[in-house]
Amino acid sequence: MTKGEREKSNADLEKVTDHVEEADSESLRKSVGAVLNFASKKEVKATNVKIAADDVHFLINELNLDKKEAENLLKQHNGDLLQVVKQLVDPSNN
Repeated sequence: MTKGEREKSNADLEKVTDHVEEADSESLRKSVGAVLNFASKKEVKATNVKIAADDVHFLINELNLDKKEAENLLKQHNGDLLQVVKQLVDPSNN
């Protein structure tokens, strides 16, 4: 392979990797946007859920969560303490 062929080959390879990097970046941007959009919708939905003060205190005292985190988890699980504990014990079982 001559020096000119090597340079052309390297330039072609660079074009391909640039294209792949741009495609990956766009895909990543779309994925992150979808996750953030889903999370904000879930948060808005969760604000209308009533939660028991005893359940919040249980999560704070027994599982060492802070108050805001305990409240958010309960809201995300429609106030169901058992579901929150199950998620915390085994997150893969969502």
